[in-house]
Amino acid sequence: MGGRGSSGRSEGKGRGGLSPSSAEGGRPPRGVLMYTEDQVAECLRDLSSEFALNGADVLIESAFRIARELSGSGVPAGDGERYRVYLELCEVAGCEPRDPEDVLGDQDAWFRDPSSDVDPVAVLALKALLWSRHASAPDGTMDRKCPVCGSDPDFFYIDGDGRLHLVCSRCDYEWRYLRTGCPFCGGNDPRDISYVISDDGFSRLRRCSRCGRSMFGVDERRAHRSFCYFLEKLLTGYALSLVNADRTGPSPDDPDKRRK
Repeated sequence: MGGRGSSGRSEGKGRGGLSPSSAEGGRPPRGVLMYTEDQVAECLRDLSSEFALNGADVLIESAFRIARELSGSGVPAGDGERYRVYLELCEVAGCEPRDPEDVLGDQDAWFRDPSSDVDPVAVLALKALLWSRHASAPDGTMDRKCPVCGSDPDFFYIDGDGRLHLVCSRCDYEWRYLRTGCPFCGGNDPRDISYVISDDGFSRLRRCSRCGRSMFGVDERRAHRSFCYFLEKLLTGYALSLVNADRTGPSPDDPDKRRK
């Protein structure tokens, strides 16, 4: 996994390439909405040079645009709005819309279990509505669960300043967390945390020996292309880059060292 070494985030230092998204109405936006449409488009272009996106890039750009349009609009995410966004994405994808009952059923099944095998266009429509809530999410939280929807994290990234961020398994919101902590069991002993690190240093598996839970993520300090955390999670199949990893990092206090 790679690129030109620019994080594209509105927070943190980054390393060139993408400019920060501007703050609107006070504090900078967080979560998916901290990126601009141009930043998302650039990241997707970089990803398309390495991965066969098969039209997913156009759909994701459309979902992101819808989320920004709905952000702060006060439109409730009821059944009618969920289906309306689905129809808009179907038009972009050029696919035949399914019945509302089937679409809403797929969305409900996915929200109960994100590993459910359901219509990806229906899921992306629901994600667009969830993303639109990020602008009003609380800031500065260190919670173990998502402050937007209460779900567990399923992804993490380490930012350009070495800080740990968790990413929600359902709505993709990101929030800060303790570098030495495990969000699943609440432990805070750095000796319990270890990393399995990919050859390029970008992808990594974070393990807690106290509870046995693991989580995939990336270190944006090792990014060599444009980087948007929610696109990594959606598109890259980050687990695949760890299959042949032969290096393990000891603890988040010094993630660049390798165990012998």
